[in-house]
Amino acid sequence: MNLLITGASGQLGAYLLREAHSDTERIVAWSGSTIGERLGVPLRPVNLADPDALNAAFREACPDVVIHAGAMSAVARCFAEPEAARRVNVEGTARLTALAAETGTRLVFVSTDMVFDGERGWYRQEDKG
Repeated sequence: MNLLITGASGQLGAYLLREAHSDTERIVAWSGSTIGERLGVPLRPVNLADPDALNAAFREACPDVVIHAGAMSAVARCFAEPEAARRVNVEGTARLTALAAETGTRLVFVSTDMVFDGERGWYRQEDKG
């Protein structure tokens, strides 16, 4: 199995990389801008807001499964740069979803509770952000 983990340099992505490391034939790890490696797996900087870069990196990775944990996740930065956050978190995710659908790649999307206002709690999949 070829596994692609987006956001592999972040807290969740690094944990997923560590867990998948011993059980997966081939792992491709994307980060927003971090370079280097984790557990011997090279981190490839991929700008999720750049459709051409995203397309090229996806085709090169040729994954069977994508765990999409990449995002602009710093809440203060998202409020300060809403357009950049939208390009990464919405448009980048939509493009990645389309690429997965086109190629028959299974996509697991990880989100955060920060998309909700926190007024009610116990949010469900169907709830609006």
